[in-house]
Amino acid sequence: MHQLFRLVLGQRDLSRAGDLFSLDDSEIEDCLSQALEEIKVISCAPDYLTNDNDQAVVEICITRITTAIRETGSIEKHGAALVSLWESCLEHNLQPQGKDEDTPHAKIASDITSCILQFVKLCCDSLSIRLEKLFCFYSNSLLCILGALYPDGTTGRDKSDDAVAPGESYTYTWHVKPEYAPTEADASCLTWIYHSHGDAPKDIASGLIGALLTCKQGTLDSSQKRSDVDEDFILMFSVVDENLSWYLEENIEKFCSDPDTAKNLIQDEVDEEFRESNLMHSINGYVYGNLPALKVCVGRPVSWHLFGIAGMQSFYEVSACGSSASPTETPGKERHFYIAAEEMIWDYAPSGMNYMTNESLIEGDSDSESYFSRDGGKLGGKYLKARYISYTDDTFTTKTHIAGSDKHLGILGPVIKAEAGDVIIVTFLNRATRDYSIQPHGLHYEKAYEGAKYQDGTQKAGASVAPGERFVYRWRVLEGPSSSDPACLSYLYYSAVDPVRDTNSGLFGPIQVCKKGVLDGSGHQHANKIQHEFFLLFSVMDENESWYLEKNIEEFGSSDSDPANEEFQESNKMHAVNGYMYGNLPGLDLCNGEHTMWHILGLGTEVDIHGVYFEGNTFQRDGMNRDTLSVFPHTTVTVSMTPDNNDPNPSNKVTQVFVFKNIPEQTVFFFS
Repeated sequence: MHQLFRLVLGQRDLSRAGDLFSLDDSEIEDCLSQALEEIKVISCAPDYLTNDNDQAVVEICITRITTAIRETGSIEKHGAALVSLWESCLEHNLQPQGKDEDTPHAKIASDITSCILQFVKLCCDSLSIRLEKLFCFYSNSLLCILGALYPDGTTGRDKSDDAVAPGESYTYTWHVKPEYAPTEADASCLTWIYHSHGDAPKDIASGLIGALLTCKQGTLDSSQKRSDVDEDFILMFSVVDENLSWYLEENIEKFCSDPDTAKNLIQDEVDEEFRESNLMHSINGYVYGNLPALKVCVGRPVSWHLFGIAGMQSFYEVSACGSSASPTETPGKERHFYIAAEEMIWDYAPSGMNYMTNESLIEGDSDSESYFSRDGGKLGGKYLKARYISYTDDTFTTKTHIAGSDKHLGILGPVIKAEAGDVIIVTFLNRATRDYSIQPHGLHYEKAYEGAKYQDGTQKAGASVAPGERFVYRWRVLEGPSSSDPACLSYLYYSAVDPVRDTNSGLFGPIQVCKKGVLDGSGHQHANKIQHEFFLLFSVMDENESWYLEKNIEEFGSSDSDPANEEFQESNKMHAVNGYMYGNLPGLDLCNGEHTMWHILGLGTEVDIHGVYFEGNTFQRDGMNRDTLSVFPHTTVTVSMTPDNNDPNPSNKVTQVFVFKNIPEQTVFFFS
């Protein structure tokens, strides 16, 4: 077994687990079966279910192993070890522990199942794999091994469900057992999916996918419609890869102006432009707002079923429908904020040091050199950006003092804080050189204060505020955290004139919405309950998508700077926490026993799926102690921690962010 695998698995060394992703697949390909056997031993240990460290080690190693198997195509070589581990997991409980948490063995089993099914037609004959279990749980969703072609020993009529030939039919019967139905704490109906499984990626890309709802008894009426809501909307957010479709060649023949050239391009795996043109970021198969209108009525209950979220836009329309009812508003305070958009130079690592190695950022052959060296026309880690800056009043002459505890906010805009029932009034002054706005998540606003620019037939001054102009936004906090939530929850605000380019240019910040009576006179949670609050935004900030790329090339580049060059583009994708890289994030200071709230925010694209690991401390979430959480683009997570580092060594604890696809550029910051 490779020395690093031996160290990580033998000593359960979580601090070195991420280094596995810096190894080339060819270096570890021969030892993957041995590693899988060692994982089987670890996962079968009596204390595995309560050992967060071992679970994290196993999860990272499984991800690395299955990635290597996919990349090297070595499923037949290591398939037996995969199946052996998979079968051992089935001997344990796979039922979700709670509403939001899979069991450790379910996570292992689902990763292995995904890997096996990718190669199912290639390898099953030689492995004699028998997927005899009907259900396993994956990410709290039901993965149905149904209508899938594999050698399960069945013949004749029992085999006819695996693949239905053209012109033929088959009737599937699926039993909704009580354990697959909503629990008392769930919504009335839960959302699953069904799809063709002859060749799942190709079948789905060809269009064969749909939603399956399982509801509590009595929810559906005689016409199979829900009786508890006025409308039921099902939305699939997906990047449909038409390059995988069974009908690609037919589509080229029918829709391409030059079919012969297009066929050559699709055979050329390095022609990214043609392939990218076939990646359709859609909602229910529609792009650019073409989804037919989703109409709802004021005051009537609506159920939304969303799956496969990936980053698209559509519209829904709210009408009065003859009702004069308005949303219930509990009187609260008016809270005023004065925010300007200003342009300035931002440094992603102002110390010049990589604090993970205590070496210079431009040390030869280091990971950081790729981002902070200016050789070959690269820009070197400093960029002109736009930022939201807080002022004390509407004269915009005195900036709000940044206390020591707020220095960690970095590039984030000021925290907008309010309680349930409050009215938030933001005076926005655009001191930048192009149009910007502010749009909030989690708040209620009228059309005039939406802060988003699109063609909807109305004129909204706040949708696009010109340079030198100002606009006053008025938002209401209709709902605060529920009884089962923390006292305060976090959301995002950002410029939405062009959401992708505006946010990559630097315009975003946090919103904090609290229960009534939680905030003191200074806008903080009462100090006798919460000693510290930290807001951390994880994002691969793509400076190639910034409005200021050309200016940054002029200022920091050279004649060798080529925006079309892949190495140049990669050097501008900054894996940052609050705009800082390689341990340069300041201000995360807390003491043993101090109650601390962490507000974790995500922003970006499909690469921004971040696993946040707090080394040496645990946090409380949903009534459980954990040290790892996940955050996706435009999602937020709030967790509570009471640090308990009793190590006599005063060295800092490290919070590491593993982005499995980009592990050499893992984002790391320190708190002490």
